[in-house]
Amino acid sequence: LTSVVGCSLFAPKFGGVIELSAMPRDETYLECIKALGEELFRLKFVEGVTQEELDRARANAKADRIYSEETVSGQARSIGNALQTPHELLFDYVIEAKMNRLTPYDINAAVSRWLMPDRAVIACVLPKTIPVTAEQVKKAFLEGFHEPKQTITQRARKPDPEGIYHEQLTPQVTVIYRQQDRSDLLNIMAVASGGLRIEEEGQTGLFHMIADLLGTATEDLNYDEMLSAVEGRGAVLAGFSGRDSCGLKLQCLTEQTDALLTLWADCLMKPVFHNDQLESTKLEIFDDIHMEQDSPSSLAMRRFQQVMYENHPYQYPVWGKEEIVRAWTPESLLKSYKTWRDGSHWIISGVGRIPFEDLMKRLEV
Repeated sequence: LTSVVGCSLFAPKFGGVIELSAMPRDETYLECIKALGEELFRLKFVEGVTQEELDRARANAKADRIYSEETVSGQARSIGNALQTPHELLFDYVIEAKMNRLTPYDINAAVSRWLMPDRAVIACVLPKTIPVTAEQVKKAFLEGFHEPKQTITQRARKPDPEGIYHEQLTPQVTVIYRQQDRSDLLNIMAVASGGLRIEEEGQTGLFHMIADLLGTATEDLNYDEMLSAVEGRGAVLAGFSGRDSCGLKLQCLTEQTDALLTLWADCLMKPVFHNDQLESTKLEIFDDIHMEQDSPSSLAMRRFQQVMYENHPYQYPVWGKEEIVRAWTPESLLKSYKTWRDGSHWIISGVGRIPFEDLMKRLEV
């Protein structure tokens, strides 16, 4: 449709303009304008900016700045542009620092906030021989860039007076979320009633074992691949359990959300318990049991709990009894986990920069 197409930004002290430009051929004039509108539609409503695209844009911007310093004219242009901004000569450093902190969610939120079909100013220069009217240009653009019907009817989710969102994802899952725009981390956990309190006498240590194995492998990734995917990003993905609950937590950089949130969900929905990890966990539990037996204070506390709680599950240690732990197999543990998971009400709680609507879209998938 066009031999040249581009996008630029002019943002001096008094405001800013983002500009799309193209040089279509005579016979493709209206098609090209419609296509520009379609690209904006896709960007805003269908396919937002990805982490890969953002990384590429950062690299290009950094390269442009470095290349501009290699010539006198480039330096002069850089200084002149910087002096038009509030940051003056510090502009290049400030803008690079701000760009490094951006996430795809920040970009997509800005696109959603600022790019409006009815606010576009369309300037056309074309030969008199082309019979195109201003009304045709406007119609072509709005055919490409328009509000989708679903955004008009979509129910707006609003936080409570304390800024916390509450949403029923399914009858079995409740989501609680606080959006903190200054945080570079996403912290999220899924938790349900479990742990020592609901274990029967022959099951003691069940949830402690499940928590240790949850997050070690999925149907798609083995243990080594999981380790690389999580620790290679400096993230934390781990199960937890106690006297009254059990669940799975994730802590990662906001920019890693797309990859790791999916992995976190897979650990809940498609876990695999391998025998190697099970045997390793058993050894750790046996060490804990033996250490308690060698500690007079720990033994005294255990006796106190047995007297205090009598027939209640709290009388047992969270890691269970050695003979029960030895009997667990990957198959029996996975069966127990799925029975508990599918029969429990879950709370998903989180804090992060991700807009609540974006988080819900990912959880709904």
